[in-house]
Amino acid sequence: MCLARVELIEQNEEAQHAGSGELVFEDVAYMELKDEEILVSTMFGETRVVQGEICSVDFMKSIVTLRPRESAKNA
Repeated sequence: MCLARVELIEQNEEAQHAGSGELVFEDVAYMELKDEEILVSTMFGETRVVQGEICSVDFMKSIVTLRPRESAKNA
């Protein structure tokens, strides 16, 4: 079973540095995109909603990198 790690980077950072962002969740089993929100759930049932967008998905490292949307950052 491969579970993902979800990280958040700053708006101006590049996604090529997977593994260097702020940890949002580990053991992520489910993600759902809802307009400008991303619902992230772990295999233990913990859930968090992140205002942002998917920047990259690294399947080899099991890391999903998110970036805050500009509108969410200015709010």
